[in-house]
Amino acid sequence: MPSFRVITIGNIATGKTSLLNALMGEVLLPHFNCPVNIRFGKSPNATIYSEKPAHFQFNVCVEDLRKFIDNKDINRVTIEFPIKFRDFDFVDIPGLSWENRFKDIIMNYLPTANVILYCMDVTRALTVSEMTEIELLRKLGYDSMIFVLTHFDNLEYEDMINDMINHADKARQYYTNRLSNYTNLGPEGVFFTGSKQSLMGKNKNEASMVCSSHLLELEIKLKGLYAKWQSLH
Repeated sequence: MPSFRVITIGNIATGKTSLLNALMGEVLLPHFNCPVNIRFGKSPNATIYSEKPAHFQFNVCVEDLRKFIDNKDINRVTIEFPIKFRDFDFVDIPGLSWENRFKDIIMNYLPTANVILYCMDVTRALTVSEMTEIELLRKLGYDSMIFVLTHFDNLEYEDMINDMINHADKARQYYTNRLSNYTNLGPEGVFFTGSKQSLMGKNKNEASMVCSSHLLELEIKLKGLYAKWQSLH
């Protein structure tokens, strides 16, 4: 049976890679500027695909991936790891307006998506480029996207230390109202997360930290969509 593919899209520094690491419960994905695919594998392994020499690929240990972050010849990376989402296949791709050399790879990935997670930093979401990408994705037929507003824990922390009046709640209400119009899932397609808080909670086995990161709601949504997809296959 094919895997359930989840593609995360977001501009640089919007927290999409951190989101995937939080979902995995492991810091597996370095912040590459090229597409990265992670799927279940019994033994950890990574394959790097390079443009120079043409169509060259080589295997590396997962823990050594960071050594290649600045290599500009790399055009995609695949990682196999015993992730808890055994039947899932995750793809982390840069925003659609990123370097042209990734365009063909990205456009080959998009039609294979079962779910698209569009990530934005809640402190500066809905930029012109993000709205352009969202409109483009909808024109391409991706009208059931899930929007993930990252770094939400930063707003909640600011509210706590500065005694602000519901700064985080106001942001939640504003972005939910705006983004509900861009997905057929409505308000149920808009999530607010704190990836670093979730990852720390999972590593420290502190359920309260994981719960307060709001990532569990997204995990439940993904598992629900997977269950519906699985019933059809």
